Amino acid sequence: MNDLFTFSIDWGRALFDSAIWIARAWAIAAVCTLVVLVLIARHTTWGRQFWRITGAYFTGPHSVKVWLWLAALLLSVIVGVRLNVLFSYQGNDMMSAAQAAFTGTGAGDEAVKQSGKHGFYTSLGIFSILATVHVARVMLDLFMMQRFMLAWRVWLTDRLTGDWLTGQAYYRGRFIDERIDNPDQRIQSDIDIFTAGVGSLPNTPNNTTGNTLLFGAIDAVVSVISFTAILWHLSGNLTLFGVTMPRAMFWIGFAYVLLASIVAFWIGRPMIWLSFNNEKYNAAFRYALVRLRDAAESVAFYRGEAAERLQLDRRFQPVVSNYKRYINRMLRFFGWNFSISQIIVLPPWLIQAPRLFAGQIKFGDVTQTATAFGNIQAGLSFFRNAYDSFAGWRASIIRLHGLVTANEEGRALPSLTVTPSRDCLVELDDVEVRTPAGEQLIRPLDLRLNLGDTLIITGKSGAGGIEVDPTSALEEPLVVRPTSETIIYAMFAKWIQSYRDLPLLLNQWCNVVRWELRTRLFLRTTEFLWQEGHTAHVDEADAEREARLILGLYRRFAEEWMAMPVLTGVKTESEKFAGALRTYAIEALMQDNKAIQGGTSHNLGQNFAKAFDVKYQTAAGGLEHVWNTSWGVSTRLIGGLIMTHSDDNGLVAPPKLAPVQVAIVPIWKTDEEKQQVSGVGSQVKADLEKAGLRVELDLRDTMKPGAKYFEWEALGVPVRLEIGPRDLASGQVILARRTGGKGPVPLQRATDSVTKALDEIQASLFAAARERREKNSIRGATKTQFIEFIKGSGGFAYGGFCGGASCEAEIKQQTNATIRVLPDPEFRSPEAPKTCMWCGKPSVAEAVWAQAY
Repeated sequence: MNDLFTFSIDWGRALFDSAIWIARAWAIAAVCTLVVLVLIARHTTWGRQFWRITGAYFTGPHSVKVWLWLAALLLSVIVGVRLNVLFSYQGNDMMSAAQAAFTGTGAGDEAVKQSGKHGFYTSLGIFSILATVHVARVMLDLFMMQRFMLAWRVWLTDRLTGDWLTGQAYYRGRFIDERIDNPDQRIQSDIDIFTAGVGSLPNTPNNTTGNTLLFGAIDAVVSVISFTAILWHLSGNLTLFGVTMPRAMFWIGFAYVLLASIVAFWIGRPMIWLSFNNEKYNAAFRYALVRLRDAAESVAFYRGEAAERLQLDRRFQPVVSNYKRYINRMLRFFGWNFSISQIIVLPPWLIQAPRLFAGQIKFGDVTQTATAFGNIQAGLSFFRNAYDSFAGWRASIIRLHGLVTANEEGRALPSLTVTPSRDCLVELDDVEVRTPAGEQLIRPLDLRLNLGDTLIITGKSGAGGIEVDPTSALEEPLVVRPTSETIIYAMFAKWIQSYRDLPLLLNQWCNVVRWELRTRLFLRTTEFLWQEGHTAHVDEADAEREARLILGLYRRFAEEWMAMPVLTGVKTESEKFAGALRTYAIEALMQDNKAIQGGTSHNLGQNFAKAFDVKYQTAAGGLEHVWNTSWGVSTRLIGGLIMTHSDDNGLVAPPKLAPVQVAIVPIWKTDEEKQQVSGVGSQVKADLEKAGLRVELDLRDTMKPGAKYFEWEALGVPVRLEIGPRDLASGQVILARRTGGKGPVPLQRATDSVTKALDEIQASLFAAARERREKNSIRGATKTQFIEFIKGSGGFAYGGFCGGASCEAEIKQQTNATIRVLPDPEFRSPEAPKTCMWCGKPSVAEAVWAQAY
C-alpha cells in the first residue's frame, strides 16, 4: 500500500456532490414516505384511526402550508444524514493522516510524515466547517419542528373541542354503551402527545425531527442506505473453518440487527395496551380525586370519608396492578436492547483488526467501519428501540379515536322531537326519563297541559342532582315571568264585554324575569326592561293588521332612528312564539355576522282567548272569542345598536339617539385664552340648542384636550367641535366626526354645518350597515356552499325550505344555524327557489338562515 496520505474523498467537490445527493435523496424519501403513509392509512387499524382524527389537517387549500412545512422538515433530516456521512469520511481522513504521520516519523520518511501532518490539520479544518453547519442545522430544525407541532396542536385542539361541543356530545356521550373516561384529558394531554409524535410523553421545547417517530424512522432508513455503501466498500472476506464469507462485515451486521429486532418486537408488543391502560387507570384515579374535591361539602356533611376511601382504593388498585406488568415487560424490553447495544461494539474491531494488522486497510478505515456499522445498527435498531415510544404514542391515538367515536355515538342517540302545539302549551307523547346508568325514573308518559294547568313532579331522594343551599333564600319572592299574557288576559276577560269595547289596545314598559343559564349583557339577562303590547280584536283580519302595523313600526324605529337595517318576515312553526298563530320578527346582522332578533309581533289567534275565556258580545247578540296580538322589544336593541355600529375605539351612537349629539371642546393655555374660547363655545352651544340639538360644553380644566377627545369618542358622540385661539383668529371651528373625518368650518355657519354633518352621519351609518349585511349574504347556495358559509365567515344565507321540522332541526344540529325568518316579498330573491337547499325536496318558501345570539 502507498504510505503517502490521500484523502478518502475529493473534498473540493464535496459541496457540489452533497447538493446533488441531498436533492435526489429528498425526492426519493418524499415519494417513498408518502407511499408508505398512504398504505398505513388504508391498511392498518391505527393508520385509519389517525386519519379519522386529523386527516382534515392534511387536505384542502389550507394544507398547502402544512405540506411545505413537512417538506422543509424532511429536507432537514436528509441534510443531517449527509452531514453524518461526511463526518465519517472526515474521521477516516483524520485517523489515517495521523497514522501516516506516525509511520513517516518512525521510518524517517519526511514525505510521508508531512503528508500525514497536512492531512491531519486539513481534516481538523473540515471538521470545524462541518460542525458549524451541523449546529446551524440542528437549531433551525428545532425551531421548525416546534412551530409545526404547535400549529398542529392548535388546529387539532380547536377541531376536537368543537366536535365535543357540537350537538351536545359532551353531555350525550355520558349515555352511550362504551362511555369514555376523562375527555378533558384526551383534549388537553393526548392531543399534545399525538401532535408531538415522540412517544408517550407530551412535547418539550427541545424535541427535534430526530426525536419524532416519523422523521426518526426516515432518518434511520436513509442512514442505513447511506452507510451501507460505505460498509460494503470497507468490508472484506472472512474465513472461518475453511469457509470464506465475502463482505463479511456487511452481512454479519445485517443479520445481527435483524435477529435483535425480531426478538424486540416480540417482547415489546404487549406494551401498547399496557401504556394505554396506564393512562386510563391513572386518569380514572385522578378523576375520583377531583370528584372528591368538588363534592367535599357533601362528603363532609354525610360523613362519607370511609366510602370515599374505599372508592379511591378501588380506583388505585388497577393502577398498581397494571404498572407492575408494565414494569416487568419494560425490564425485558430494556434489558434485551441494552445488551444488544453493548455487544454490537465488538464485531467491527474483531473482524477488521486482522486486515489492519496485515496492512490491507488503514486505521481510519477501521474507525469508519465502526462508524458505518454503528449507524447501520442504529438505523436498523430504531424500530426496535422505539417500539416502547410507538406503544405510548399509539395509545394516544386509541384514546383520541375513542373520543371522536364517542362524540359521534352521543350525537346519534335518540332525542326528543319538539314541535309547536297550536292549542295548548305542553304536550308529551311517549316520553321516558332514565338516569345515565339506565335506571327508569319516569315510565313512558303521555301528558297534555293547557294554559292554567299545573303539575307537580316528585321522585325518590337522590334521583336527581339538585341541592338546595339554605343560605340562598331571597328576602322577597322572585317570580319567573317571561311575558305578561297570563296576567293581562285574565283582566281582559273582566274588561271586555261587548264589541264596543274592541279593539282594546294596551302598551306598557316593565321588567320581566327569564331563566337564563348564561347571561350576556344587553342580549340575554335574567331580568331586563322591555316594552310589550297586548291587543284584542273582533276578527282575525283586524288582529293581523295590528300585528303587521307594529312590525312596521319596529322596522321604522330600527332603520330610521337606530340606523340598523333589518329583515322582516314570519317565523317558522318551530321558531314562533308558543301559542301564536303567526310570529313576525325584525332580524338584523351584527358586525360578527351573527343575527339578532330585534323585536317580534305575534298574531295569537284565539288560543289565549279560549284559554282565559275572553269573549265579547257581537252586534248580532252572539258571543265570540276575541282575537289577540302581542308584541315587544327590549333593551336587547341597545346591544344590537352597539354591535351594529361600534368599533375598537368605543361606542358609535346614531345621531338621532345619541344622548349628546355634539361635544364642544375649547382649547386654551392661559386664563385669557380660556375666557375667550369659553365665551365663544357658550355662544355656539346656545345656537346649537336653539336648533334642537343636544350639546355639552367641556370646560373641565383637569384633563388635556387629547384626553377629552378620547372620552367623547369612546362615549360615541357623533360630532365634536374643537375651538382654540388660532381657530378664533381664523373665524372657524374644527368639526370632527365620530365616524371619521375632521376639518374646519366657518364659525358663523357652525349650526348649519353641524346639522348637515349629523344628517350625513345618520345616513352613512345606515348605508354602511346595509352594505355590510348584503356583502355578507348569499342567495341560492347549495348545501355544501351553505355549510362552508355558515361555518366560515357567516351571515345571512337565503335558500329554499321544504317546510319540514326535521330538516330544520338537522340544519340547526349540524351548523348551529336557525331560520331567522321566511322573508317578506321585498327581501326575497328575484327568482324563487324550487328545491330545499338541504334535502332537495320541493321548496315551499324561501328562508333566511344564520347563527344568532
